[in-house]
Amino acid sequence: MMRMFLFALLWTGMFGAAWAQPVQNVRAEALGDSVRITYRLNDADPDRLFTVAVAALRGSDTLLLERVKGGVGDSLRVGTHEIMWDARTEWERFRGPVRFLILATPAFGFIAPAKPVTLKRDKPYTFKWFGGNSTLDSLQLDLYQYDKLIGPVAQVGQKGQYTWKVPAGLKPGEGYRIKLTGTELSGLEAFSPDFAVIRKVPMYILIGAPAAFVTGLGTFLLLARRPLPGPPGDPSEPGNPTYQTDYPVPR
Repeated sequence: MMRMFLFALLWTGMFGAAWAQPVQNVRAEALGDSVRITYRLNDADPDRLFTVAVAALRGSDTLLLERVKGGVGDSLRVGTHEIMWDARTEWERFRGPVRFLILATPAFGFIAPAKPVTLKRDKPYTFKWFGGNSTLDSLQLDLYQYDKLIGPVAQVGQKGQYTWKVPAGLKPGEGYRIKLTGTELSGLEAFSPDFAVIRKVPMYILIGAPAAFVTGLGTFLLLARRPLPGPPGDPSEPGNPTYQTDYPVPR
């Protein structure tokens, strides 16, 4: 009977050794032909999401459990979770000690940018991502605008980030995003948050600067054409009848 099982509890996570143990306080309890497994997910980021699966080991046999419900699947948050395993239905003839493995993989997500931003042409920006085995895989990065492929960006191998210099000739607009596509190792296919692209120098400056120059030049020419006041009675003195004829001033 299931209540006679002996349980050994294990956890594992697919992440770098520098990460603290994300799975703690694992407990298992036989309830008739079912087993209740509880555990806690921990992370320094309270908004981190995990993908969780559970496996059972018996000698050299490993079985990724399928007849489970509760704290398994995608988008599980930090905190305590409970899994119920229908042991008799899935592994009817299994008897004896069993070890459970809680497999916790940080769900894929962009660290930077984590929300929509505005980028300037001809300037570098760093895109960072984490989770979903993305740092263990080689990724293809492509630029999209909405659902339209603009072109390839780069291939990145096991780095978790890429610094992209926005092309100087990229058309300004909204709805741009970077698509990451992995191999069969991660099966990853995800988009970055949308971002807008603007000119490095605003258009009003490009238009306003020449206008200011022309206005200044015109003022200089206008003033330069005015004669300097001469001595009283000089023909060039303003008010002299010959002034408007000899020194016309544009209006």
